[in-house]
Amino acid sequence: MKSIKINPIVSKFTRTNSNRITIKINNTGEVLLTAPKYASIYEINKLIEDKFDWISKKKEYILSKQIPKKKFINGEKFLYLGKECELKIIPANKNAIQYFDNNFLLSENCIEYAEQYFIALYKNLAWNYLANKTVELAKKYNFNVTNIKINSAKTKWGSCSSKNGIIYSWNLIMAPSEVIDYVIVHELCHTIHKNHSKDFWELVSQITPKYKEYILFLKNNGHLFNI
Repeated sequence: MKSIKINPIVSKFTRTNSNRITIKINNTGEVLLTAPKYASIYEINKLIEDKFDWISKKKEYILSKQIPKKKFINGEKFLYLGKECELKIIPANKNAIQYFDNNFLLSENCIEYAEQYFIALYKNLAWNYLANKTVELAKKYNFNVTNIKINSAKTKWGSCSSKNGIIYSWNLIMAPSEVIDYVIVHELCHTIHKNHSKDFWELVSQITPKYKEYILFLKNNGHLFNI
């Protein structure tokens, strides 16, 4: 008798002590399925069949969001404040990398470690821009911020601590300035409202009326803010 196999759309199948079958799709497009130890293959495949359209569309969406790894070659484009800036490889220089006149200048003797140099520069650019802008907006709208930091978070553009310290992801510096301003305002509003209550969103909308557009922009384009 021919054995029944799991639908080949599933990348990884795991039996657990849970009471339900779950299907997840990770950020590389792999379909991960977990099922109770007692669930039959027939029952599992039936659920996959019922969810097939959703799985296919979700997988297609995730794969469409993936972007090619940067090659760090002359003429390649890198985002800064929402603009595509050209990478120019220059003769060996005392500065490994610089941002100048809407271009990134990378010393030819530093190409091997270009990614690390780029990240370091982006962090520095992010700190200067985000810290100054946060102080400016906090003063303008009377918010109290205790400190500002930059990190490498992949899932949050910003966060605000219980003591009103704000942290931003350096990747945010790739977004357009108006989108960055929204994220800053969002975190500043958390210095008053520590949740996403109605009062919180009302305060955000008073300062940034188009905030919903910026949320949608980040949702649709945030995957591009990486190297």
